[in-house]
Amino acid sequence: MTELTDAQSQRGEQAHRRSVNMFETLQGNILVTGANRGIGLELVAQLAQQVGKDAHLFACCREPEGSRAQALRDLSAQHPGKITTICLDLSDEESISAAVQAVSDQIGDGGLNLLINNAAINTPAKPAPLSTTEKQHMMEVYETNVVGPFLLAKKFLPLLQRAAESYTPEHDTGCSQHADSLSGRRLQDSQHPGGGDPPGLGPHRHGRRPGPVDHSRQRSEHARFDVITQ
Repeated sequence: MTELTDAQSQRGEQAHRRSVNMFETLQGNILVTGANRGIGLELVAQLAQQVGKDAHLFACCREPEGSRAQALRDLSAQHPGKITTICLDLSDEESISAAVQAVSDQIGDGGLNLLINNAAINTPAKPAPLSTTEKQHMMEVYETNVVGPFLLAKKFLPLLQRAAESYTPEHDTGCSQHADSLSGRRLQDSQHPGGGDPPGLGPHRHGRRPGPVDHSRQRSEHARFDVITQ
């Protein structure tokens, strides 16, 4: 039992070191939704502490000036110039467009390197038996948790492509390797029917990079930006 515990501890330490190293290599512009609490807030906190000096974080939530975003404002104050808070309501397409415009205005000629779709709702609040769940609840969840991230990724596509077009192997932001690592945890057991990798993942499955690759082709086929949906 002791040997097993030691082995597990060692693997945990190795995983932590890999995570820290990946965070430190991240550069460019990174956007996180649902950043005022929970996983989103912790993501922004970890990224702010560990990403490269040239990285910038866009932390999105519904009411960045509201009482529920106090922790996010405190975090932003601890990292002056590193975090920009953005108002974003994923159930409102006009809010999504406004958030995209706000980010675009700040980025200028730059691009968006990493989009993390973390925001989501759960309604009605737990515990919610079937007898009290209405159609409207289901539609609200679908609109915010499914349609919202889709629209956000779609509207940010030009900025994501801009980052992809400016990519060169000599100036790798590290975002692609890190995002592949995160999404690989969900995808490692979900192979495409008939075997092989799921469509679009190719050699980057599980965050493991292949040997020599044609980066000029990769720039167009494996665009060097990433979208993560929690």
